[in-house]
Amino acid sequence: MAIDTDRASWAAYTPKAGGAVDKSRPVEFGRILRRLGIEHIVRYSPQARGRIERLNRTFQDRLVNELRAGGIDTIETANRYLDEGGFLERHNRRFERAPADRDNAFS
Repeated sequence: MAIDTDRASWAAYTPKAGGAVDKSRPVEFGRILRRLGIEHIVRYSPQARGRIERLNRTFQDRLVNELRAGGIDTIETANRYLDEGGFLERHNRRFERAPADRDNAFS
C-alpha cells in the first residue's frame, strides 16, 4: 500500500523551500508509515498536489459525516467500517473517472 502527500512540513522534511524532500530524515508521519510498511509518495507537481488535496477534503467531509451518521465513535469501529462497511468501494464507484488518455505517461 502507498499514500500520496504533498511536501507539507507534517508529511516530509524539505531542507530548502521548493526543493527536494530529504528522505533520509523522515518526520514523524514518515516514520509511522515506514513502521506500517506503507510507501510514502511525495508529489511535486501542482496538479498532483491538487488531486491529493481534493481527495483529503472529500474524505474529511464525507467520511466524518458517514461515521457520525452511523454512530461510530471509536477507532476500532471506524476501522471495521472502513474494512467491511464498503465506504471505499462506494466512494470509488461514485468518483472514479476513466482517463482521457489511456497511455502511460511514465513509461
